[in-house]
Amino acid sequence: MKNAILLTSKIVDSEQLEELRRRLFHVKVIHVFGAALDPAHLEMINRFTWLEQVIVDDDLYDVVESVIRKPKERLSNYVYVNPPLGDTPQTAGAVPGDVLFVPCNDTHVKMMLPMAEGIPNHHFLVIRGENAERYLSEHHEPFTTLPMNIAHSPQYRSEMLALFRRYGTSAVVFGNDWVGENWRICHVARHCGIPTICIQEGPQDFELEGGWQRQMQYADYVFLQGLSTIPYLDATHFFVSGNPRLSACHPLPLPEPPAVLINSNFTYGVCEEARDRWVADCVDACARLSVDYFISQHPRDTGDLGKYKVIRSDAFKLPEQLARCNVVITRFSQVLHEAMLAGRQVIYYNPHGEVKRVHTEDRSGGFFHAHDPESLAGALAVALRPDFPNEAERTLCNRFHCGPCDGREVERCIEGIVQVAWQHRHALESFGASGAWRQARAPRPESVLGHRVANWLRRVFPEEVVQRIRRAVRGGRTT
Repeated sequence: MKNAILLTSKIVDSEQLEELRRRLFHVKVIHVFGAALDPAHLEMINRFTWLEQVIVDDDLYDVVESVIRKPKERLSNYVYVNPPLGDTPQTAGAVPGDVLFVPCNDTHVKMMLPMAEGIPNHHFLVIRGENAERYLSEHHEPFTTLPMNIAHSPQYRSEMLALFRRYGTSAVVFGNDWVGENWRICHVARHCGIPTICIQEGPQDFELEGGWQRQMQYADYVFLQGLSTIPYLDATHFFVSGNPRLSACHPLPLPEPPAVLINSNFTYGVCEEARDRWVADCVDACARLSVDYFISQHPRDTGDLGKYKVIRSDAFKLPEQLARCNVVITRFSQVLHEAMLAGRQVIYYNPHGEVKRVHTEDRSGGFFHAHDPESLAGALAVALRPDFPNEAERTLCNRFHCGPCDGREVERCIEGIVQVAWQHRHALESFGASGAWRQARAPRPESVLGHRVANWLRRVFPEEVVQRIRRAVRGGRTT
């Protein structure tokens, strides 16, 4: 079976995909529109070593023919290509029902608010707060809350069906589809014929191939920040939309005298034991070079950093903090990319050996890698030089991880949501017309093989056996 990418400007239906699979293709579909398909992205696709075939729909073939050097063929050679949807309304942001946005925290609210402004029919659902309610209220955005104890009980099925019925939901949009309450919503929505979309909130922790949490693999469609994530996902449908959070990012003037932002984001129990040593190393490096610093502490970082100069942060406060610094030191974080887009030099400091593949495997030269106090001090000395010549490398890195970076991220996400909602409108209409809103019984969500169990199995069995077990568990079998 060949690993293939399908580049298309249309929504590809399940019959077309099944035909390609019958022809022995393992296909990842990249839905492209407008400036999202540019020569820089096509050149990056050439670098995918795992890719054996590129299939292109007829509308895009002439665009990619001179750029893609991988073996390529027209989609029409394999399947009948449906014409674009003729009855999709021309009114921007018009959808057949309400779009339900489900933010988990303040970061998701910041990402979703610009999209909601462009989609008149929408509603917000908040299950886990983490500052989501606060910022929705501050922006005068109505929302419904669902208590966490209900979200993790059998009652959640009837609650979600009632919510879908109340708003005539035509699509559900997440910033995180892998937390328990959200992947449960994905299963209820799929049973109702309602499409689900996960918009990439930032770089993800793919600790194992495909990610032990299956990030961005429960929703039907994934809207990617950039191409760098595709090799790590088993999902099928991708839109290279960019991240709406990055739409407002642009180069900022550098302050004088220079200062360093130290990004402390040791959260959710991940690498938290490394926090104290990590922060101390960063502060010591600043002291060695006699440069001022401040620590930007993530709102979910619970470490006691009171003896340092600390500013509490969140997604809405970060731009002001980036304006106050010249260099950012961080571990695995979306702050790395936001800082680069703001024109800051970035040092990825990883003395604790975290394996965050989209960053640890990056060799673009767009940001510095440091692994101990000496290399950190050396990288900081170079990064503080205002004339350090890595502009081309930073641009390449931004394109690969963050998409076109053209300010149209919100526009592309809205267009993608509208396309998806209208593509699935017939299932929605038949579901509502049949009275199934009141009668539907959503299936129980699939089981997921925990990462600790998977790691233990890897010590005992070959990888092929572990993957068979994972597929069996996801399919509901226990043998």
